[in-house]
Amino acid sequence: ASQAIYDGLFGDVPLVPLGQIGGLHNTDAIGGRDIGRGFYRRRFIGRHKMIFSMELRFEPVEVRLGRHLVGGGFKLFADIGRVIHPSERLFDNTHVSGGPGAYIAVDRFTVIRIDAGFSPETVGFYVTGEHTF
Repeated sequence: ASQAIYDGLFGDVPLVPLGQIGGLHNTDAIGGRDIGRGFYRRRFIGRHKMIFSMELRFEPVEVRLGRHLVGGGFKLFADIGRVIHPSERLFDNTHVSGGPGAYIAVDRFTVIRIDAGFSPETVGFYVTGEHTF
């Protein structure tokens, strides 16, 4: 699975949206449990953000328990993000992180995942109840 995102803000922007992406449903931008795993939450903020995320998912186990289908799997992921400031060139300060993860999916919609994100700055461990995308 993969995703590519561009988020641009124009005008007089408050501080909080500088660290988010999205419109109706906002998500932390670069840094945190979904994008830029391995960096602190909202580590990189700015008006213009470009993000590319990729996950290689492998689900070797799928079992029917009663009327529910339960699957377990592993994944490797990589997140690449960039906050564009007017004074910088396009590929200056690109932020890369990645790592392994494991998950359990019930009926392919209810997901519990554990990720370990590694970045040049720190390591983050995340447990949450949905896929990142």
